[in-house]
Amino acid sequence: MGGSEDFAPSFLKKPQLRQEDDGNRLIFECTLLSSPKPEIEWFRSDVKLVEDARTKFKIQPIGDNKFTVILDLDDVIETDAGLYKVKAKNNLGEVAASINLNFSRDEAPVPDDGIKPTFTERPVIRQSEDGGNITFECRCVGDPQPEITWYHGKEVIKSGNRFRMSVELDQKLYYMARLEITNVVSGDQ
Repeated sequence: MGGSEDFAPSFLKKPQLRQEDDGNRLIFECTLLSSPKPEIEWFRSDVKLVEDARTKFKIQPIGDNKFTVILDLDDVIETDAGLYKVKAKNNLGEVAASINLNFSRDEAPVPDDGIKPTFTERPVIRQSEDGGNITFECRCVGDPQPEITWYHGKEVIKSGNRFRMSVELDQKLYYMARLEITNVVSGDQ
C-alpha cells in the first residue's frame, strides 16, 4: 500500500460500551477505517492507559482497511469511572473519540472477594495557622474498610497523647484516613 491508497484514520463506529460477567468486565469497542493500520492509544481522564492484568488492548483487522479496536477492562471497580478516550493515528493523521463511564452508587460492581485497598489521591498535609497542629489526610478505596497504619520513619505511630487517627466512610467504598498531630515538635519531622 502506498501513495494515494493511504488515508488518515476515521471512525465507522464511535466507541460503545458493553458489560460482561455481571458488570465485572467492561468492553469499549469502536470500528475504524485506516490505511496503513493505525497506532492506538487509550486514556482515562487524560492519563494514558497501559496494559496490565486488568487492562487489555486489541486491534483486529476486519477487511478492506477496517479495524475493530477494543479496550477490555476486567475486575471493574468504582475508581475505573471517568472519561475514556481512544486515539488512532497513522502517518497521515489522527482521530479521537471519547466515552464516559459513570457508576450510580447502587450499581457499582464490587467483586465478591472485595476490593484491595488503594490510595485514590496523594496525601494532603494541613497545618493550623499557628503551626502547632498538623493533619495528614489521604483518601482510599477498599472493601472491606481498610485498616490504616501510620509511620514516622520506620516506627509505627500509636494513637494517644499528641496523635489522633481516624478512618471515616467518605462515600460508598471510599474512606478518608486522618492523622492529627497536636503540639508539633521538631522531632516530628
